[in-house]
Amino acid sequence: MIHGGMQSSPPNPLSAYLAPKYGYSPEAAEAAPARAAAILRALSAQLARERARGNAYLMGASLTALDLYWAAFSTLTPPVAMAPIASSS
Repeated sequence: MIHGGMQSSPPNPLSAYLAPKYGYSPEAAEAAPARAAAILRALSAQLARERARGNAYLMGASLTALDLYWAAFSTLTPPVAMAPIASSS
């Protein structure tokens, strides 16, 4: 939202107001997709480790705030292409 508003000339007033509050810079905006992908990979790896231990949650055998935060945040992310699931037959 901020990045798009800062690209217009003159910048959108709301974007110009929010940009310094949230540490916006063109460099940070350019790096954001890679940073988001790294965070998603870290969450995926954490879930894989927990599943290998027989747990269904991000931090152990029971539901935590992290699971709820991820459930809420994940609705904001676009769908990610998934590899086909291998047939067990």
